[in-house]
Amino acid sequence: MAQQEFLQETRSLDVRLAPGAIYRLRLSSKLRIAADIDQFGMWEKIKSWVGEWNTDKSSSQQISLEEVRDEILAGKHWMFTPSRPLTLVHAVRTPMKTPAIPNWRSPGTSMRRRPR
Repeated sequence: MAQQEFLQETRSLDVRLAPGAIYRLRLSSKLRIAADIDQFGMWEKIKSWVGEWNTDKSSSQQISLEEVRDEILAGKHWMFTPSRPLTLVHAVRTPMKTPAIPNWRSPGTSMRRRPR
C-alpha cells in the first residue's frame, strides 16, 4: 500500500510506493475559498436549473443545492474541477517477476522455423 505525506510548507505531496508498484489515479483540484464558487457563471446556471427542476418534483426526486455545492467545493464536480488521469510507478532496474509472454519457449529448447 502507498504511504503519503502532505508537506504544508512546500505544498507538496510525498508518496512512497513499494518497489514495482503501479497506481492509477484520478487527480483534481478544489477551490481554496468557498466564496470562489460565486465567480463561476456555471454555478448560477446550476442554481437556476436546480430551482426549475425542484418546482414540480416530489421531495424524493428533488436535488439538494447544498449537496451539489459541497461536491463542487470538495473538487468532485467535473464541470468545475475536472480530474485528470495520473499514474504513479515505482520503477525498478530489474523486473520483479518473470514477464508473461505468450508462446514462450521452454528453457533448453531451440527455436525452429515454422513451415510455410
